[in-house]
Amino acid sequence: MIKKDFKARELLEKSLVLYKKNFLTLFTIAFAPLFVSIFLLLIVNFYSSSVLSGFSSLIEGKNISFNILSFSTSILIIVLVFIINSVIASWGELALLNTVKNQERSILEVGKQTWKKIIPFWLLSIIYYSICSVGTILLIIPGILFVIWFSLCFWIFIDQDIRGFDALKLSRKYMKGNISYFLKKWLYLLIPYIILSIFLEIILKTTNSSDFVSSLIDNIFAALIGPIFTIYSYFIYKKIKSTKIKAIKHKKS
Repeated sequence: MIKKDFKARELLEKSLVLYKKNFLTLFTIAFAPLFVSIFLLLIVNFYSSSVLSGFSSLIEGKNISFNILSFSTSILIIVLVFIINSVIASWGELALLNTVKNQERSILEVGKQTWKKIIPFWLLSIIYYSICSVGTILLIIPGILFVIWFSLCFWIFIDQDIRGFDALKLSRKYMKGNISYFLKKWLYLLIPYIILSIFLEIILKTTNSSDFVSSLIDNIFAALIGPIFTIYSYFIYKKIKSTKIKAIKHKKS
């Protein structure tokens, strides 16, 4: 259990210093995948209407041979787009974590350091979000616990190159005895973020912004705020990790 540590405010101040130092790189890496996802979503929306139209025609028995082909092609394209979007989003998260840890300012260098790890990181993301989703569907409390227990798995992947279920297991081990510390630190940042998000949504609705403009503004906001959360989480991870290592060394001695 962590007894002495930076206060949440000091932790945030440290995060902002690092954020300002590497702002351009962090914002670019955070925004690029979000920007691409906007256009991929437009493709999905287009083919979704085709799927619904084809499905309606199949039910009514109109042009069955043509509609089966159109229906199948549209579904295949939607699935492929979702997979591509998922991989791109995973790379964005991987690149952001890597940039924060190594304080790398060159986007080209970040790309070189991360491209070989995209697939294993993507698989770890699938495992993590699947477990958390199943836990939430079954009961809300297990889902919340899974999110907390396994939340350090991505930093463990980046920092220690431990992958898959091993990263999840080590995250659970690190979080043992540190859940209270973890929650206190995150609530300090999450509450203002939620208030800002609600305020932004109210503005977008009252100004009757189009879906594209609203999505673009939401993504810019996410790209501005996201790196701060990433840096903040890195300091939390480092503290929990160092505390666990000290505890293990103390037991051995």
